Amino acid sequence: MQKEVKIYKIDQEITPVDKIMISFLREPSVHHLHKHLVLQWSNRRLGTVSTKRRGEVRGGGRKPWPQKHTGRARHGSIRSPLWRKGGVVFGPKPRDWSIKMNKKERKLALYSLIYTKIDDFIVLDDYKIQECKTKVVKSMLDLIEKDFGKIKKVVIMYAEKDQNVENLIKSARNIEKVRKILKANNINVEDLLSADKVIMDKKSLLVLKELFVDYINKEVEEREQAAVKA
Repeated sequence: MQKEVKIYKIDQEITPVDKIMISFLREPSVHHLHKHLVLQWSNRRLGTVSTKRRGEVRGGGRKPWPQKHTGRARHGSIRSPLWRKGGVVFGPKPRDWSIKMNKKERKLALYSLIYTKIDDFIVLDDYKIQECKTKVVKSMLDLIEKDFGKIKKVVIMYAEKDQNVENLIKSARNIEKVRKILKANNINVEDLLSADKVIMDKKSLLVLKELFVDYINKEVEEREQAAVKA
């Protein structure tokens, strides 16, 4: 399957100046996309929550009353989970919540992400942010909204830092609708899925294509060639 991605130039208005064709040789894997998202959430957890079992609560070493002849229920410790201020049964303990993914699984997950979100990509020829001012980036986003409709959340992507990108990062920090500013080789599922649109420069698109799309396409071709030989 082939997708056409238009390259736009922003001046006083947005005009398409070029296009890039991207081929996807396999369907997206929803399973790996979901796994990568769960991995992000799990790896963010500190896992430091802790409760005390009955043996860890201070006190309760002495039997509160004799076993028999008191008319009361038998108890061996005032720190039993049945008692107020007693220990906790099956309470949480510190643990490592992190999940690991193989390199090929991660590549497939991000390939699937690009396949899913490519229609929401807005690719600019270049970032031309000459000065570090919020209103410059705000006016750029307003121009984009005129053509692409209302945007609630946007992710901005860059391939490599130069002075224009430095100005962009500093200027966009204070704009509420800008969810994240990411480097193209460091994308993640959560941020891109939650964004209405993803704004990037042409270099970023080529980096995504090379790192994820071409990698999976090459694997598919190798598998097909091996099947033919067999």
